Amino acid sequence: MRDLIALTGAGHKAACLYVIQRSDCCAFAPCHARDAEYGRLVRAASEAGVLLVPLLCALDPTLGTAELVGPVPCVIEFGAHM
Repeated sequence: MRDLIALTGAGHKAACLYVIQRSDCCAFAPCHARDAEYGRLVRAASEAGVLLVPLLCALDPTLGTAELVGPVPCVIEFGAHM
C-alpha cells in the first residue's frame, strides 16, 4: 500500500486488485481487527487516489477453474475503530 500511495503521490495511477475466492462474500473490507495498520493503509491509499478493485470469483476445484462473477463493493471502514 505504501508503494501505491507513493506512486499516486508522484502523479501516477495505481490500483490494488482483490480477488475474493469465497462464495459467502458480498463486499470487501480490510480486517481492521487482525491488522489495524493494513486497514489504516488501505484507507490512506483510497484517500490518495489508489483504485481499490474487489472482484468475486467462483472456483470449481473439480475442473480447476476460476470464473469471474463480478465486482463487489469496497467497505473500507467496516470494523474500523477510529
